[in-house]
Amino acid sequence: LDELVARGIDTLVLGCTHYPLLADVIRMCYPGLVLVDSAVSTAETVLKILTEAGMLAGDTAGDRIHIWLSDYSENFHELAGRILHRDIDDVLFTVRLEELVQGMAGKT
Repeated sequence: LDELVARGIDTLVLGCTHYPLLADVIRMCYPGLVLVDSAVSTAETVLKILTEAGMLAGDTAGDRIHIWLSDYSENFHELAGRILHRDIDDVLFTVRLEELVQGMAGKT
């Protein structure tokens, strides 16, 4: 980012889902740089849509978690456990887009 900051950028959009993991480091290296985390605005939009559609889950403690994703790896499995703060052996990971579309169609 040195070259971009030297050119005078004042705002950086963290457009990839992995970039927010670097936000604290970027802030330390470039304290004057404004960071825009696209994940936050995406999550806020999804929350609004699910709330308006009456699809927001209530208390799901103890429920089975189903994660839809485009790619699966052991690294993702481990990271998901750290993010969710729980044992994720009971988590169902689904990779196929067709299943996601069918699953969403069944909820409406």
